[in-house]
Amino acid sequence: MSNDEAMDFLFGGSTPSASFNGTAPIKHVGRVKATKKVQQRAFKSREPEFWPNGDPKMQLVITLETDERDPSIEGDDGIRNLYVKGKAMTEAVRDAVKESGYRGPSLVGGKLGIVYVGDGEAAEAGMNAPKVYRAKFEPPSDTEALDDLANREQAPQPASYDSDEEPF
Repeated sequence: MSNDEAMDFLFGGSTPSASFNGTAPIKHVGRVKATKKVQQRAFKSREPEFWPNGDPKMQLVITLETDERDPSIEGDDGIRNLYVKGKAMTEAVRDAVKESGYRGPSLVGGKLGIVYVGDGEAAEAGMNAPKVYRAKFEPPSDTEALDDLANREQAPQPASYDSDEEPF
């Protein structure tokens, strides 16, 4: 268990999410501090979610260091978790990384911005319109990427670790 995981376990480790609830545009920009692939959970029951074929539904959690501060959160340090799931958000982030030309070992140290720009067309009557996102990614410096790679190789991983892994 890393030191961050130990502190999160002991003191709650509840990191606010980068929320897109509300009226567009909503923007979150920050330096990528960490990434983790995890299984999605149902909002109310917190039970793990699965696709109809039995495969787990996965998401990428990107921890951002932002300039955001919420006065209702005591000691808010601006750290936000961005939950990348669903076709629209995943494609926006994937396209931003591709457009940056970055092919490094990790997103950590890079700058990511994502904007909820509005709603698309509902697939059929009675369904909610999908959110539309735009994203931009600036790669980490070579030093940041190498430091992150070195830190990940030295840090022991938990037994359940899964190795698959205009906004500004």
